[in-house]
Amino acid sequence: HHEFRLFVLALDEPTRVVINERADERIFITPLELMETDELCLAKSNRSQLEYYWTLTPYWTRLVLDAFHLPHVAYVDADSFLFAPLDALYREIDHAEIAIIPHRFPQRLKWRERSNGIYNVNFVYFANTRTARLALDDWCDSCLAWCYRKSENGRFADQSYLDVWPRTYQAH
Repeated sequence: HHEFRLFVLALDEPTRVVINERADERIFITPLELMETDELCLAKSNRSQLEYYWTLTPYWTRLVLDAFHLPHVAYVDADSFLFAPLDALYREIDHAEIAIIPHRFPQRLKWRERSNGIYNVNFVYFANTRTARLALDDWCDSCLAWCYRKSENGRFADQSYLDVWPRTYQAH
């Protein structure tokens, strides 16, 4: 059984207000400006708002893992709908240090893996272990260096970086 806590990065003030009105003791809200570093602000200046938000994904995940001293963390996109408890997913993860999910494009759209990557950032799990931390740090560095809404040199946004994780970090 996993104790549920929700960590929300409020990307704007209206979001922070709405979430705060509905929050209980399991919901932790962080305004964007509290996590922005000089290097992230520089990235913000050279990419679109959406591209910047994608850049934040690994940084937010790492911040939550560090600030709350968690044994593990699962990043879930804000536009995700969960229709059942995550118990089955956590059973599948078992003792994996990193878990990622493929896009699972239908055969007629399989070509999109070449431009979008094999894996979807919609759900990414990290244990607080050396190997998982190496992957997370590498993801932060990669997204800071390049995170754009275009396919270029095997990269697309924040997600093509995950394609090597099964080989490099034994991601499940």
